[in-house]
Amino acid sequence: MEFATSYAQLSKAIGLSRSTLHEKQKRGQIPERGPLGWRVAEVRTALVANTDPGRRSEARSASNATRTPEQPLSQPRIAQTGTCPTPDAYRDRPDLPDLFIRGALFGAHAIAYALPTVAACAAQEAGATPTAAVQAYGTAQEDAVLLVAGLCEDLGLVSAGTEDAGPHRPTAFQGFDSYIPLA
Repeated sequence: MEFATSYAQLSKAIGLSRSTLHEKQKRGQIPERGPLGWRVAEVRTALVANTDPGRRSEARSASNATRTPEQPLSQPRIAQTGTCPTPDAYRDRPDLPDLFIRGALFGAHAIAYALPTVAACAAQEAGATPTAAVQAYGTAQEDAVLLVAGLCEDLGLVSAGTEDAGPHRPTAFQGFDSYIPLA
């Protein structure tokens, strides 16, 4: 999803509650809603840039704290939206059992990063309208997530039949802006 038109959609795309997003909007920690809604990639970037590192859940060390949906798992961040996954980010991941699985997950995430943009650009070069290209981007993004989920299932990182990569879900997508003006 490139754009979120409501707080409910933005909440689902970002993984924070609507009330938290309202509060961050009031504090100026996320960009204002544009005419097409919020650009999800920009909101993610703003959240990282505007959050005090000392207040991020990874920096806290309360061993008896219960994880809430707004607190990410305390595993290394793979890649932020818009940044290509790098092999170094996967080599020392304690949550992955061996080098083969680390390499396989890196490869899947690298493909997931580029696949939606390649699909949208190819659609536009084949003559699709900008709106259709943006839709192709969203569909390819969902397909890339399923590709990673299938690999995670095959590697035994998630339960069979879940169709969700869980904590191994790709977080980085390149983003796509139609190069033909929307009219």
